[in-house]
Amino acid sequence: MATSLDGISSDPVTLVVNVNDINDNSPSLTFPDKTVKIQDGRVLEPFLLKINDKDSNDVNHNIIIFVGSAAKFLSPELVSSNVYRIQISGVPEIGGYILDIVAKDLSNKELKESRKSLKIEVLNSAGKARFAHARYERKISFDKLHTGNPLIQLQFNGEAIENIQFVFLDGNPGWLAIEDFGGNVFVGDVPKDGVSPGDYTVTVAALERQTQQIIDRCEISLNIEGTQISKSMFNAKVFSITVPKEVEKNVVIEPLQKNEKREMNLISDSIYAWGDSMEIVHIPSDIIKIESDSVIINALALQNLRGLQ
Repeated sequence: MATSLDGISSDPVTLVVNVNDINDNSPSLTFPDKTVKIQDGRVLEPFLLKINDKDSNDVNHNIIIFVGSAAKFLSPELVSSNVYRIQISGVPEIGGYILDIVAKDLSNKELKESRKSLKIEVLNSAGKARFAHARYERKISFDKLHTGNPLIQLQFNGEAIENIQFVFLDGNPGWLAIEDFGGNVFVGDVPKDGVSPGDYTVTVAALERQTQQIIDRCEISLNIEGTQISKSMFNAKVFSITVPKEVEKNVVIEPLQKNEKREMNLISDSIYAWGDSMEIVHIPSDIIKIESDSVIINALALQNLRGLQ
């Protein structure tokens, strides 16, 4: 962490050092052995898929692909590192389906893919009433995001619009708003610090106004363009560095923004390391030192480690 001359401390920043990992392990899939049931346009019980890989995320590029009869209306959604959930991306008919799930590493074609099958049962159908498009996309500059500005007009077919209620189902960053009658998506309350550039994906559901059942859903993809000046005193929240096993020179990291003059402190209880078998290795805290505006990690200590955080 960094401390100003007035004694005000910043949030701590994590330093991660990965030592010479090789992408030589195939990914493997794990998920519960049960039938996934879909009713009223949603998965009845939470269902998560996980990719297990002994290699670190820095060297592999694992993805999940859906194939089979159920892939027409289901898609994978990443919820955390290597963990996915099943997302409904279409309107299925009632019946039984097979979903073939494939995990593969795109960065090494020699590695074997992992493939498993999953039974899908659709208990009822949303019928012919549905959004005109499964996905709506819009690009806009971040400095054009003002409260009330319209972004996307959703279109719905097969049902009188007065019988439909539009709601955000998932992914609303907080500054989006929607007219529940007309389906107009617009800019709501903009944060004081503005909206960060990047990609935002939001799921919208069309509900039957009387029963509140989901009739259909769609995705909105917003690409916010532009750059903003970082208000953080650090260059990044996480610093990830890979060094060779036989590293000879100390690793030097300069975490502060240019012209930032701060006193940095090291939280010794937050330091941990692991060996080649991923076992926890106890190390003295003095292998990491702070000198002036730099964080210095002892090279000799790294030679006996697989990773340090």
